[in-house]
Amino acid sequence: MINKEMICKNEFNSIKSNYIPKRLILAILTSFGLLILTVIQTNFAITNSLILNPHHSKDVIIDDHQLPYTTSKLNWTSVELGYLNSIFYLGYLVIHIPAGFLVHKLSATKIFLYPLIILFILNMLMPLSITRIPSTYKLNYYITAFVRLIQGLCAGCAFPSSHGIIANWCPPGERGRMGGFIYAGLYAGPVVGFFLGGFTAKYAGHYSIYYVSGMGSI
Repeated sequence: MINKEMICKNEFNSIKSNYIPKRLILAILTSFGLLILTVIQTNFAITNSLILNPHHSKDVIIDDHQLPYTTSKLNWTSVELGYLNSIFYLGYLVIHIPAGFLVHKLSATKIFLYPLIILFILNMLMPLSITRIPSTYKLNYYITAFVRLIQGLCAGCAFPSSHGIIANWCPPGERGRMGGFIYAGLYAGPVVGFFLGGFTAKYAGHYSIYYVSGMGSI
């Protein structure tokens, strides 16, 4: 009887020593999600100057010999590209308060996960909206602007939901450390995004950045 109790106790201690708390796993996934989110935000920042036609904008002419896979330029101006950058952050700003209410009413993990999945899918559709949709009446521009707006709405759900994850899953004594770990991914994203994005644009073409980021995220 004593031997059985000792065996059970040893097995329990072995399992306990190999056990990883769910809150730690969730913190790692949340941090990685924020990292991918900010990586995707760098995609358009890298490619927007590469798709401009120098004859229709005042931007610096890019040496295409340095980017052998660069495709044909678009007849968008730098001002119009500025609007595409702004409309993302418009959606990003507008959704914060509604997302906070949804996090309070629903699951914080679901509000974090599902919009990110939509964001990843839309990121892979960006090259199609830019190049495959006819440019008549600038239809491709307006479709791209709509995609950017939806991306901003999806990205804006990440902050309120990440706060909800910290509040629901982290004990009060660990929230500072866990929050710092989670938001480290937010600041690591631009470093990773600009490095890998520039490398990918040089050797595989600038539109491939969207596919690499989207598929790698999913």
